[in-house]
Amino acid sequence: AKTTIFFIVLMVIVGNFLQLNGYYIGVFVIAVGCMIPFMILSQFKYIYEQRRFNELTVYMEQMAYSFKKKPKILTALIDTAEIVSGKMNRLVNQAIDMIQNDYSDTIYHDALRVIEKEYECSRIIQLHRFLCKIEEQGGEYMNSMDILLDDISSWSQRTFLFQKERADIKQKIMLSLIISLCICSTTLFMIPESIDITSGSIYQVVTTVTLIVFAGVYTLTQTKLNGSWLANDAIKDERKIRKDFQIACNGINDESLKKAKNKTILLIPLLVAAIVLQSVPVSLITIVLMYLIYHMPKNKLKFAMKRTIREIEKELPGWCREIALNLQTENVYNAIALTQEDCPIVLETPIKQLIQDINAHPSSALPYNKFLAEFNIPEVNRMMKTLYSLSEYGVQDAEMQLNKIIIQNNAMLEKAETIKNEDAIAGIKFVTYVPMFLGSCKMMVDLFLLCAAFMQVTQLPI
Repeated sequence: AKTTIFFIVLMVIVGNFLQLNGYYIGVFVIAVGCMIPFMILSQFKYIYEQRRFNELTVYMEQMAYSFKKKPKILTALIDTAEIVSGKMNRLVNQAIDMIQNDYSDTIYHDALRVIEKEYECSRIIQLHRFLCKIEEQGGEYMNSMDILLDDISSWSQRTFLFQKERADIKQKIMLSLIISLCICSTTLFMIPESIDITSGSIYQVVTTVTLIVFAGVYTLTQTKLNGSWLANDAIKDERKIRKDFQIACNGINDESLKKAKNKTILLIPLLVAAIVLQSVPVSLITIVLMYLIYHMPKNKLKFAMKRTIREIEKELPGWCREIALNLQTENVYNAIALTQEDCPIVLETPIKQLIQDINAHPSSALPYNKFLAEFNIPEVNRMMKTLYSLSEYGVQDAEMQLNKIIIQNNAMLEKAETIKNEDAIAGIKFVTYVPMFLGSCKMMVDLFLLCAAFMQVTQLPI
């Protein structure tokens, strides 16, 4: 209610200052009144998402530190319950009750999944999976836990910087709106008392439209820059991931190329007709369509390959960490085989093929070299060389060697996430220039009206 009253009063003041009549002030108020609910909703969403992010980071860091001190999930949850607040506190206590009152084989997974469902983020799932693995199998975990903590810490720092950058953009756009509004009003001080341009319909319409667009820019800024800080990458489209992987592995088949070629040929008569009729727009559009249709299979393969590589890079550290834990009690083959049941979706087929190849050629390096070779990911190649070396010469220092790969992969993920954050705000940065452009256009219209009115008063030909 306070926000609504504030905006209405502000709009009336601005409308009167720019000498709008009552009708156009009413149009301005109604138009912005339709935007106010979106502004208020975005503010509530910002507070909600900020709280969720803070709760999750505090939870993950405290769980990791408590578990590192004593490798028991129940103890870590009890310690964490004393630190976290709000909905997270209720969920942690619910998980504690489940563990204390249930004795099923999957109780730890079930209890932690209560928290995962509320805070859908791949990092919390990765942390929980690691904790359950240590709880059930034991083994050396300090180095891996340190790497997990570093990843959580660097992720939270990146997100805080991203939040600050978004806040800076909002301030710049707000400043741009204020400056543009000042520019729009400068012509009012240039008008002599004997000349009136503000009562005309052109001035009233242009000024009202400009103010509504300004309010729209402000609303867009509030809604688009108050997004979720938790990337909902925990929920995956399994069908799409498998389809992308299949396309990336199989490449472009002859049938797809033939269909694209036939569709392109069908557009040739339209292009010829456009050229004969000398229709340049239709000719250009047809040429663009023909190009896009002909290259559609290649583009489809390109994007499927890009998405699959991105998914592999995201899932590789977790899978590598599980193998490192298994190697403390198993040989390389069994360490890989034990991950097959709960492996990431994108790695299902490659792991199955790797196990089959190792069974067929136990002492050969070929199965390891073939693993995801079509994607040519350096981290995968280094990991498979390390695993083959461990299978031939023993598993001493296996955790240390695999952790090096995890560190390198996390560094690559950090770079990719930074680029993704920059891309997310690249488009909205352009909005900063919109108010200045509109303000300049309105000022030109006002100056034109002023010149026209001056010529009319002085009886000069317009």
